[in-house]
Amino acid sequence: GNKLYGWGFGVVKLQHDGWCTDLFRNYGADLWDETGTKIILADEKMAEATAALNYAKECWDLGLFPPDAAAYDYAANNKAYLEKQALLVINAASIYVAAQESDPELAEATGLAPKPKALRDTTDAGLRYTVVMSKDSQNKETATDLIRALFDSDIYAPWLEKGFVANVLKEYDSLPMWEGTRKAFNLAAQIGTYGGYPAPYDNAAMSELSGSPDAPVGSMVVRVLIDGWTPEDAIAEADEFSKRVFSKYF
Repeated sequence: GNKLYGWGFGVVKLQHDGWCTDLFRNYGADLWDETGTKIILADEKMAEATAALNYAKECWDLGLFPPDAAAYDYAANNKAYLEKQALLVINAASIYVAAQESDPELAEATGLAPKPKALRDTTDAGLRYTVVMSKDSQNKETATDLIRALFDSDIYAPWLEKGFVANVLKEYDSLPMWEGTRKAFNLAAQIGTYGGYPAPYDNAAMSELSGSPDAPVGSMVVRVLIDGWTPEDAIAEADEFSKRVFSKYF
């Protein structure tokens, strides 16, 4: 029917909007330590992870999630918001741009905000799109010229406007596009944290674990909300899986 739900969040193992990872980070429920080489979920973060899962279960029991949350794909949250089925989603840029074009009234009523903060900022600082050059590049001078040109105001400012990503150069914070509703989006990128926190996101073990079809954080949430497991059992399974992946690298 036309029932309106609070959260347009999918309850699947691998979320593109990262809400489960945000939840765990906000509770301090880290998978790995500051070095990014040791899994500490069950050994050191059991209490924090249990609290995060209990909160998710409480919200599930309150009916905040859509009934088809277990079947959400990468477009489902956008669809839920644009069709006015969900009040809150995580994917502001594409939804806001689409609403401006297809439903100006909805766009006018839409508010943007950084994600809630408890223990930590959870907003993804990766909202900023950067350009990099390999240290082994054979054409460093040409590449440098290209990067400089791409960040020229004649090119970069219109690209920001159309692409709606947070800028990487502070002088562009004064662009008119960052006034009004969009202001919060740029703010969110400035206060966020990067993937991999509390460790540098720079090793293959993290990448494999986070990108796995059985990504541990999402898997824990699915186990508790959909499969009816206790948080402790879900954490134990995720911890074992995570340690098995990391053992291939360290």
